[in-house]
Order: sequence, then structure tokens, then C-alpha cells
Amino acid sequence: MLYNGEEPFPDKKVLRLSDAFPMEGDAELIVTAYNITYSEQNKILQECRPLHDYSLFVHRVQENKAQGMALEQGILKAIKDCRADGTMADFLERHHGEVFGMVSPQWDEEKAKEFYESEARAEGIDFAIVNSIRNLMKNMKLSAQQAMDVLEIPVTDQKRYAALI
Repeated sequence: MLYNGEEPFPDKKVLRLSDAFPMEGDAELIVTAYNITYSEQNKILQECRPLHDYSLFVHRVQENKAQGMALEQGILKAIKDCRADGTMADFLERHHGEVFGMVSPQWDEEKAKEFYESEARAEGIDFAIVNSIRNLMKNMKLSAQQAMDVLEIPVTDQKRYAALI
């Protein structure tokens, strides 16, 4: 686990789920958390360039906010500054929009919940369609193609459902 927050945190810390929640039974989750908060003295950042660059990017966003910039403006400035000095430049060139989307406040808990709910609905629909195809194949002795035709599954989706059967 990686920690990149503003609160003081040791370089390395073992965390136990039972320390945060009352536990019943023998199950326990133990993780080692590494502090990747930006600092020139942070040893793990000295040893791993991708973590260093990511941490520097987050640090720049935080600095921009501390200087009074709106978060969106601070993110855009951090992206621009990192690209200018070569910090994650290739990655930011290819994924500029994704990076902005992931760290901007537009991706809040409510949007995350909506996203996961829509994903769950889509999986439920796929599950029902695949079961319907299988039932038609079994009970009506139809081929997969015939079953999809009976169900009027669009041609553009048939390959995907055929793979799920």
C-alpha cells in the first residue's frame, strides 16, 4: 500500500485491519504501507523513478492549491510543469485527460457510486441474456446464432455474447 498524504506518516508502517475494525474469527489482513509523500530525502522515491515522478506531480498539485489556485487550475498547471521538465512527460502526453479526470473533484464519491451501479446493471443484463441464450439452446435445440436471432440481439453484440456462452 502506498501513502501520499499531507499528514505525518512513517517511511514504512505495518497496518492491520483489526486495528481499524472489530474482528470476529481468525481472518486478518496485514499490509505494509510505504510513505511516498514527496521529499528529496524519501529513500523509496530515490530508488523508484515512477513513484518519484508521481509523488512530485501530486506535490505540485498540493503546492498550487496552497498558493490559492482552484484545484482544477492547480492540476492543469502541475501537468504543464511536469511535461515541461520531463516528469512523467510521455505518460502525461498520452493520458492528460485521464490524469485530470482521476485527480479532479469531478470524480467524487457519488459519481463513483453511479459508475459502479451502472457497471453492475450491465453485468446483470449480460448475465440474463447469456442465460436466455443457453436456455434456448438447451430447450429448443437451437444453435447459439439461432438463439441470438430469436432474442433479436444486435449483430454488433453477438460476438461478445458468443464468447460468454
